Amino acid sequence: MLSRYFAACLCWLMLISGGCARFVTLEPIDSETVQIYAAQLVTAGACPLTYRVYQPTAVDSRGLVILGHGFLRSQDQMVGLATVLAASGVRVATLDYCHSRLWRGGHVQNGLDMVRLARELTADTVVYAGFSAGGLAALIAADHDPQAVGVLTLDLVDSQDLGRQAAQRLQVPLIGLTGEPTNCNAYGNGEPIFAIARQAQLTKIDGAGHCIFETPTDSLCEFLCTQPEPTQRANQQAAMLAKAVAALSQFQF
Repeated sequence: MLSRYFAACLCWLMLISGGCARFVTLEPIDSETVQIYAAQLVTAGACPLTYRVYQPTAVDSRGLVILGHGFLRSQDQMVGLATVLAASGVRVATLDYCHSRLWRGGHVQNGLDMVRLARELTADTVVYAGFSAGGLAALIAADHDPQAVGVLTLDLVDSQDLGRQAAQRLQVPLIGLTGEPTNCNAYGNGEPIFAIARQAQLTKIDGAGHCIFETPTDSLCEFLCTQPEPTQRANQQAAMLAKAVAALSQFQF
């Protein structure tokens, strides 16, 4: 009993920064709309980075979305959003960050790894996107990549002022979707970033908790994170997906 209590407390601390890794069951992907393949590359420090590419079958897109997961989560929680974005006609890549540790977020290196992946996939233009701490890595990536054309964040969480510093230098549009301030998005600590960036817009999904930005999420996230309007979760997640697709249409791929 004590060990279970300790594990729950540990994961709660991890989720404050963006998540606690869990295995999830993936929904089938519609192969007529989106094709998916997985691969791996080695990044700085001989860190093996596993990634997946979601290729729309109807479009030969040279643009690319690099989509990052939350702190100590995985790309398994980004499957639904990646599939929906790819089905809208843009190539999407997700990745498992390999530099994050419980005691160290590795946010800067995660952002640089996103840029490294964009180079691996030979994209002409890139939108960097991410959930929670993955949104912070996306900001850092766009700050370092002249091929970036935009940033999309999902319930962004800042850490050590890294997001604010990147936003001050950011030269491309920043679009954010956010939920209500809760324990798992550090009570909305990413929202002030949108007042700093030169071209920024932030849309709140009323009543939404942190977990609706994961597709699929899991019971641990829903248990540990405050759920402001749990009965509306399906509608909120549908709204999030639709707004994310609409946000991509504003970037110049």
